[in-house]
Amino acid sequence: MAVLTQLEAINAMLASLGMTALTANDSAHPRYVQALAKLTEVDRELQSQGWWFNKTVVTLLQDVGGEVPFSSDVIHCDPTDVNKLYVMRELKLYDLVNATFTIDADVEVNIVYQLPFVELPPLAKIHLKDRARHDFYVDQDGSEPKLSNYAKLAAMSWVKFKQEHNKNQDTNFFVGGHGMWFRQSYHPNNINRVVARQ
Repeated sequence: MAVLTQLEAINAMLASLGMTALTANDSAHPRYVQALAKLTEVDRELQSQGWWFNKTVVTLLQDVGGEVPFSSDVIHCDPTDVNKLYVMRELKLYDLVNATFTIDADVEVNIVYQLPFVELPPLAKIHLKDRARHDFYVDQDGSEPKLSNYAKLAAMSWVKFKQEHNKNQDTNFFVGGHGMWFRQSYHPNNINRVVARQ
């Protein structure tokens, strides 16, 4: 699979309007700026949901003042301990209960990063290109039949992207809440009790 670049994604968006391809030297072109803004918007929206490639569990270290900072590429940060009511503010964790930035402890958190386009997996790049092209075309008052075609391409790449996520998460029916319910409901002991009641 060829590596899709951000410039190629932008040119796919511009091609929807019948424009010829631009180069990196054309980054000041008004349409380039529009396309990049839309691609960035869609990218942030997608990555903020947290996927196999941009979420992890880390321990954030307190600084000398007892505050717990994090980097500017963090989209979401939430303590693994649900009893700790910390939120993101000013690139630091903020204690809602005590109304302070001073936490005086290292904190283990679930974290979601905003990765640069170049670091995204191939199927994420393809879906971003397809979704951004569709949304960009809508913003430019694009019409049928191209509008429907772009919507279909975005929907198809979304399915492939989700399949890749599920594969990397080892997601299946028997892992998670539905599987637990199934196992409990149809456990042989439970079935015997139901039969005995009848």
